[in-house]
Amino acid sequence: MQLRAGILIIGSLLWDCAKHRVEWRTARLDMDRKCHVRASIRYRRKSSSRCLTYTMVFSTACARKGKWGQAVVVSCHDTAGSPEALIGEAQSLWRAEQPPGAVPCHALGGSWGCVALLRNPNGQEIPADWLDCWKRTVAEDRQPPAGLNCAKGEKPAVDRDAMLQIPWPEPVDGEELMSSLDALLATATDPTIENGQYPTPQLIAKAWNQADPKRCKYFWQNRKNGIFTFEDDSIESLLDCRHRCN
Repeated sequence: MQLRAGILIIGSLLWDCAKHRVEWRTARLDMDRKCHVRASIRYRRKSSSRCLTYTMVFSTACARKGKWGQAVVVSCHDTAGSPEALIGEAQSLWRAEQPPGAVPCHALGGSWGCVALLRNPNGQEIPADWLDCWKRTVAEDRQPPAGLNCAKGEKPAVDRDAMLQIPWPEPVDGEELMSSLDALLATATDPTIENGQYPTPQLIAKAWNQADPKRCKYFWQNRKNGIFTFEDDSIESLLDCRHRCN
């Protein structure tokens, strides 16, 4: 079997110019085969590496309520001919998520998130032994993803087996690409939850307003590359003048 996989990207993996991310995109992705998709995403993770401003998370409530954002899917350069090859693709994705200069690792997750797998319900069926291998690897990981936090009344976006619990993304363009893929890999980050609730757009905008204006690059670069949430307009309206032109 040759499994056709892609990467579902909801942030800086697509546009960040850090050397290790450029090398990952060059080696692992077919950047000529990408498309925009409807996705259940929102800004809800307070990131210590970004001066306590917010990054994106997957949200099952967004899908349930029809509050869609937009993400990007890029095809992997190679097909996966074995479960080990698929896991290797996931491990490579996780390494690309690490800070520049981090010690290389073969993990699938850490304290702040994990790589998750999403099956195409209309694609090739992923064999049971492949899924078993995936689950064993997740269970044996030195920091196994044990599901992610979620708001009150919402189901986690990732289960204990690191399976992404959102619908297969609907293409905005590139329908042929999405129908050709059997599975997607994505980095799912752990949302910031306080008293069972997600931070409001007001708090998200306030975090950027209190940070150096360059920190807002994350928001504007996502927008420039066609990645946005259903709340982007509200967030943008709350940014002060120093943070509106990046």
